[in-house]
Amino acid sequence: MVFLRDTLAPLLNVPVTDVRATVRGRADFRGLLGLDGAAPDLTDLTLTIEVTSPRDEREVRSLIQAWLERCPVYLALLKPMAVQTQVELRRG
Repeated sequence: MVFLRDTLAPLLNVPVTDVRATVRGRADFRGLLGLDGAAPDLTDLTLTIEVTSPRDEREVRSLIQAWLERCPVYLALLKPMAVQTQVELRRG
């Protein structure tokens, strides 16, 4: 939400006084414990964005649309991609 408030809002000249995001979803906790037959995947995600702004609804909706099209974290959730994972172990 920092991207929306600190980057897009000034760029689009839409002042934002507060922005909050809530994500809700489902998970089978048996999968988190590694039990057979249960996946640890998140499902049924719902993202709720609350924006407080003195501007009219049309301008705020334009801001949200820009965020939906440009936010790299949101886009990564929508478009699965390969992830290279590196693990560095250090003794300390």
